[in-house]
Amino acid sequence: MLKVVLVDDCKDELDALDELTTKYLKAHDMDFSINRFSSPSDFMQSLLFPGKDAKPDLYLFDVMMPEIDGIDLGKEVRRADADARIIYISSSPEFAVKSFEARAFYYILKPVDAEKFNSVMDLALSDMAQASQRTINVKTNDGAYRIAKGDIVYAELKDRRSRYTLVSDTISSICLTSSFLSANEELLSDGRFFACGASLIVNLSYIKSIDRDGRIKFGFGKEKELTLHVPIRTVAAVNSAWMGYCLEV
Repeated sequence: MLKVVLVDDCKDELDALDELTTKYLKAHDMDFSINRFSSPSDFMQSLLFPGKDAKPDLYLFDVMMPEIDGIDLGKEVRRADADARIIYISSSPEFAVKSFEARAFYYILKPVDAEKFNSVMDLALSDMAQASQRTINVKTNDGAYRIAKGDIVYAELKDRRSRYTLVSDTISSICLTSSFLSANEELLSDGRFFACGASLIVNLSYIKSIDRDGRIKFGFGKEKELTLHVPIRTVAAVNSAWMGYCLEV
């Protein structure tokens, strides 16, 4: 489901933006939810006390609002979510450059032209689709995180959780309600990843060597290395997958 947030202190303009967004998403036969705020401070409270659902995918902010302007709202969003798309809608072009401080996806001038709005939404959805191929969402006890697939060295089943060893960190999911491989289907759909049995997935692009005794050496970063042991019975399959990946690359 696509989750959208609208913030505009003018009710008429908020209604119009809601109508444009709803019409566009229905025309594209999308499953979506829209959460709208006429008060910037109410939206800020939603950031402080988020619901149980995943983070929104798209924010549409008015710029000039009382109490807190849209640029500052965008900066607060960035503290919680580095990847969400923020689209600004303003009656003045003077804040367009400043919107880059919140890493805005786009800046649209009012009155909003439906054709222009639809083209920007096309760009935003296309960008999300591409990003979904590059990242996975991981639910942890602390909330939901987007992880770049390219940062994952390997994933393993640990204490009924998916534990991801990253280039610079380690992160564990909430307890799994399905098998480890089923929970990581999205990761396995990427040709860089290979399942070594039912509880381990390795990133072939980080492998430096594989020994006959099942020792895999991963290399990444500035001369940083990791060593992992896999069952000897899987060595031939892992080595074959690694060789095939190297040849493709």
